[in-house]
Amino acid sequence: EEQPLPAAVSPTAESPGYITESEPEIEPEENDGDDEKSEGTLLTI
Repeated sequence: EEQPLPAAVSPTAESPGYITESEPEIEPEENDGDDEKSEGTLLTI
């Protein structure tokens, strides 16, 4: 019954925001392209 809970965490990890936070070196250009997203990413980190 607790499987659905971690299942919700899986898609969250796949979110672009989390991916950027986990490995910022993979998408450095995208952060520079989107100033608004860059600020949000910095706050997330």
